[in-house]
Amino acid sequence: MPAPRLTPITIGLCVLLSAGFACAATILPETSISAEADEDDPRIKETTTATRTATLVRYVPQAIDSVKTENLRAYGTNDLGQALSGIPNVSSGADTRFDSLRIRGFEASSDFYLDGIRDDSQYVRDLHNIERIEVLKGAAARGASSTG
Repeated sequence: MPAPRLTPITIGLCVLLSAGFACAATILPETSISAEADEDDPRIKETTTATRTATLVRYVPQAIDSVKTENLRAYGTNDLGQALSGIPNVSSGADTRFDSLRIRGFEASSDFYLDGIRDDSQYVRDLHNIERIEVLKGAAARGASSTG
């Protein structure tokens, strides 16, 4: 079957239709975007856990999961194992004597920091005086850290 030929009539009709569509421009309403900071936003903007200096989270090469403890108190959670139960690759093996965490399969019981100071004692950590818990994962990670 041969290809259809364009005749002067079909070309004129195509030009007429396309000119009509070009003149019928649609004007869309203006939109505005505002970015207000939500005070209940669980994400932290700045951390000192990884670099020991105040650094924006986006510039930290390790993965950081953060939990604000004020949100946990609403659910009645007041121990470290339950607080970190929703974080991926973190499991708790704690008993009544001390906290025990595994981060990505590695034992992290002695990798606790409280306000930047190593806290490797074996006891059950209470969250009544803690602002947030940060879990640092990565090649040079240092485990769980709490900020009071």
